[in-house]
Amino acid sequence: CGWACVVSSLAQLMLDPFYRTLGGLHMLIEKEWLHMGYRFSDRCAQLNSSPTDPADPSRIVKTATTASPLFVLFLDCVFQLTQQFPRSFDFGSSLLVFLADAPYHGLYCTFHGNNGLERRAAGLLDANISVWSHIHLCSHRFHNPFYSASRKALQPSLSVLRLVFWSDYFLRHTSSPIQCTNTLEECHQELLFEHNELRKLVRSLKGDAR
Repeated sequence: CGWACVVSSLAQLMLDPFYRTLGGLHMLIEKEWLHMGYRFSDRCAQLNSSPTDPADPSRIVKTATTASPLFVLFLDCVFQLTQQFPRSFDFGSSLLVFLADAPYHGLYCTFHGNNGLERRAAGLLDANISVWSHIHLCSHRFHNPFYSASRKALQPSLSVLRLVFWSDYFLRHTSSPIQCTNTLEECHQELLFEHNELRKLVRSLKGDAR
């Protein structure tokens, strides 16, 4: 499971609106990444998840050669979709950043090990907190206030000009990050403008009725 996880997950996100909700993304990552056996331990360089000595040089070399940012790539692709369709997703960039960090900081059992068998054998599922428990408990932090449920499939533009740099993730530790276009803020301003225009129209119609 590697590129297949990315392609399958993105296809389902674009075709099925359920997976564009908080609970839907939870189910999507569980079934397409965790249950399909994506090797989080190797791909995210989790040295402490191996039964061998984590200081073993051969283990370190093996980890360096198998590490891959495919999960972060998938989340970046989801971020691009949220920028093109800002009202079609129940969550925003804050959730994607949180999920991108989760396999690396080791606070949750969800992404430990290379598969479910390793996680069960190590007793991680019983001893640690799931990342989803935290997300659903603090769901108010991750919800998109502009979300509007729709049954339509998404057809994103493939133009390179539509790519948006994910500054929330890649520049969050810089003292003066590059100012990038905030699509949600633009959407908010557009809605306010439309609201004001409609109010003017209503007032003018009331005046004509008199």
